[in-house]
Amino acid sequence: MVYVSPSLLAADFSKIKQELQSVINADYLHIDVMDGKFVEQKTLFFDIENVKLIKKYSKIPFLSHLMVENPLEYIKNYAKAGSSIISFHIEAKDDTFAVIHEIKKYKCKVSIALNPETPVDRVLPYLALIDHVLVMSVVPGKGGQQYIDSTDARIRLLRQIIQQMDFNILIEIDGGVKLENCFKPIMAGADILVSGTGIFGAQNHNEVIEKMKDIILLGADHAGYKLKEYVKQLLAQKNIAYKDFGTNSEESVDYPIYAQKVAKQISQGKAKRGILVCGTGQGMAMAANRYNNVRAALCLDTYFAQQAREHVDSNVLCLAGRVTKQEDAENIVETWLNTSFSGEDKRVRRLKQIEDV
Repeated sequence: MVYVSPSLLAADFSKIKQELQSVINADYLHIDVMDGKFVEQKTLFFDIENVKLIKKYSKIPFLSHLMVENPLEYIKNYAKAGSSIISFHIEAKDDTFAVIHEIKKYKCKVSIALNPETPVDRVLPYLALIDHVLVMSVVPGKGGQQYIDSTDARIRLLRQIIQQMDFNILIEIDGGVKLENCFKPIMAGADILVSGTGIFGAQNHNEVIEKMKDIILLGADHAGYKLKEYVKQLLAQKNIAYKDFGTNSEESVDYPIYAQKVAKQISQGKAKRGILVCGTGQGMAMAANRYNNVRAALCLDTYFAQQAREHVDSNVLCLAGRVTKQEDAENIVETWLNTSFSGEDKRVRRLKQIEDV
């Protein structure tokens, strides 16, 4: 699952109620708090009354990103103003453990932010105590900057450390994230995308958010592993973000495990599309279709793929790893991705009959 958090620094505060309504499908809201010391400028959200307006006009949980020298001075007010998560910079002057303790005292989730030049390993002593790590992909303090490409390697390293230590920590990426480049941090391992001008600079804010969330979930058993890896290359070439649920080798595994991982996410609305691969594709399709709102279709050629999308609005493509050649898989995936549901009355009626069973 990818979460999107619009940065209200880029919103028009003179019509903040309307701006908040325009991002109603966001998972979080991001509030930048600058004191004019840690970074040069101050923001509207340094005034706690403006933060209270966000709580008044929106039910979406928000993160207060404290870009301040002494976060201990501000935590109480921002917690009481309605923050669900409070993020502070590890580069700030206050003792890190003391800040974490203060945030927890007010029942808020804890996020530690890292500037681009700060080594990732500085956060290691605190991972057992926190909920999020916010990785800055621009120099903090100014909106509209370009995404720093070296951020991807920092995200991958942090994700690897978190997995090795078996912590349930979300990685948030903040700065220069737009629709055209959001695949980069997602594929590096980011969970939450913070975007300001990338969302509020677009005509349709909700549409941009939905597109940012629209990633492909992948799963395969041992017989489908090689073809899955090839599909990953195809998606990467097209700048399409994906999440790989495994398997990660040709060692024998049970296909239902991976079908369930992908299908469960789609059934719960956490993702819209998936691609599953096993030896014949049939087992994956059967296992995935046991879940509500999952329409898995085994496609052996482009005609099957076209029909699956046009007729039944297939949201999971199943491929046969043992019989499908790479060049054929490329054409099948391309067709499935680029074909839309016809929307004809009879198609809608039949689809409803399937879903009502």
